[in-house]
Amino acid sequence: MTYFDALTLLNLKENFTKEELKRNYRRLMKQYHPDLLVNANVEEQKIAEAKAKEINEAYDILSKGKVLDSKKDYIEMLHRKLIVYISDFDNEEIKKYNKAI
Repeated sequence: MTYFDALTLLNLKENFTKEELKRNYRRLMKQYHPDLLVNANVEEQKIAEAKAKEINEAYDILSKGKVLDSKKDYIEMLHRKLIVYISDFDNEEIKKYNKAI
């Protein structure tokens, strides 16, 4: 799981706080913790167990701080920043830029 996968899973933005991380983690664990789904069938419990493991992994990654483990993570970070940068332009500015190229 990459850093950005963890952000997406826990529904966080890149500039999250520790309180937001804990709140979202706890909310998801209340929803997917297998021990809280005692009335669910076996298949639902297996799905919840797998999801809880993913949530725990995401929490571990994010609680340790931002670490770009691979080239893929770095490229993904640059891509996200580029999308934010481009979204600041309106369509007319983009059309002018494309014509200039």
